[in-house]
Amino acid sequence: MQQIERNERMPYEALVHLMIPFSPWTLRLQFKGLNLSKSGTFASMRIQELGPELKLADLNKILNFTDSYLLQLDSPFEHLDASILQAKIARKNYDSTRLEIAFEFQESNDELVSLTHELKQQLQAN
Repeated sequence: MQQIERNERMPYEALVHLMIPFSPWTLRLQFKGLNLSKSGTFASMRIQELGPELKLADLNKILNFTDSYLLQLDSPFEHLDASILQAKIARKNYDSTRLEIAFEFQESNDELVSLTHELKQQLQAN
């Protein structure tokens, strides 16, 4: 695994899957990526996507700043695999319609490096 360095944020509009283990199950929440860097990602979801069985107040209790979470970053590029990383919550904002979370990666991997490289190349080409 590679150490994280702070870097520029690039637009990232693919899905971010947050996986929260509750033995013997795993709660999986799907966010829309907003931006991505080598050190973290910022993602959001509409509150109505939580469904009737999970309330925002419950989710707010589950998502705290001390725990580590597993994230899967989908790739918008067919030739790249999804990146799975450990992350902590750096910031969260919510209102009655939207939940936004900034995640800070605890380590990097080759898939993340490739993804950020492709996003940077795409940004420079536009």
